[in-house]
Amino acid sequence: MKTIQSLSIAVLTAAILAACGGGEKSAPAASQPQAQQAQSGESAGMSAELSAVIENYPAIDPVLTQPIEISDKKSPTGLKELKKFADLSSGPLMREALSMQKKIQSQVRAQKSDKPSDELLASVKEMGSLMEKMKQEVSALNLQDPEIKTVSDRSLLASETAYKIISYTVDNADKMNAGEKSQAFMNAFNGKTREMQKALSENQRIVGDAARKLSEKYSK
Repeated sequence: MKTIQSLSIAVLTAAILAACGGGEKSAPAASQPQAQQAQSGESAGMSAELSAVIENYPAIDPVLTQPIEISDKKSPTGLKELKKFADLSSGPLMREALSMQKKIQSQVRAQKSDKPSDELLASVKEMGSLMEKMKQEVSALNLQDPEIKTVSDRSLLASETAYKIISYTVDNADKMNAGEKSQAFMNAFNGKTREMQKALSENQRIVGDAARKLSEKYSK
């Protein structure tokens, strides 16, 4: 059996965040005297509004980076469930979701103003609907093998996390664009972004390794 793919419909990308006002940008050097900056609230700190953007940034679920143990023992339902999961992870809904992800990335990069376009907002909403459909299809599989279910759950968790970040970034695009003038905000936001990217990448590695081991086990 060929190695199954993870079910993750989206991986957080620098392109999305950079286009929305995040990414590895540095705030421009101050052109005002320091006293004037302090009066405008843009000195060493950041405004309450920007602080809220940082504080409300979706948290990293620690489950994302937990190891997945795959034993040598086969379960009675394992082979059948593995095939069902593989079919779903490469099926039409998965392809539709990946296409929507690319569409959102393209729309974000094409933004001309701080306010997200109606088209972008509609695409993000549609991605949310696809996530719900994905959750329903995974639930309908009624996976009983604990190892396969863990791989499925972790893949879905990564997808949900990535969607939360995409949605949060789009919803706060205007604030983040304004925040580029604040070094403190950019440092904090870039730090949050790097940590989330690291967690999602590690989860992708863990899930991919577990999926490979499952495929090898049930191919024997």
